Amino acid sequence: MTEEDQATAQFYHVVTTNHFPYRVCGAQQDNSTLCGPSRKSGGIDIGDWYDVGGGESGYIAVRPDTPDVVFAGSYGGLLTRKDIKNGFERDVNPWPNNPMGHDAADAKYRFQWTFRS
Repeated sequence: MTEEDQATAQFYHVVTTNHFPYRVCGAQQDNSTLCGPSRKSGGIDIGDWYDVGGGESGYIAVRPDTPDVVFAGSYGGLLTRKDIKNGFERDVNPWPNNPMGHDAADAKYRFQWTFRS
């Protein structure tokens, strides 16, 4: 789902959490990331979904011991850490912080559309 209430056509990568009931998280095609419940009494609606950082192309990793802490990637080396309970999000990118515009010879690490840390 998007802020425009349009259904997501595709998730690039999907992961589940250790919550009960578990949550399904995914990176949306041409959009952001989302997590939402796998089930809910009365049905699931758009208000049950929330952003977990990162971007459309990245993998999402949820801490097994603290499932409200989510790491999410995107293209160009972007990697975020978000605590869902308090909403605090920060970049935890490898150096350089934003490699876009840097010469490939200057980069210690190189990234494509999807990277794995």
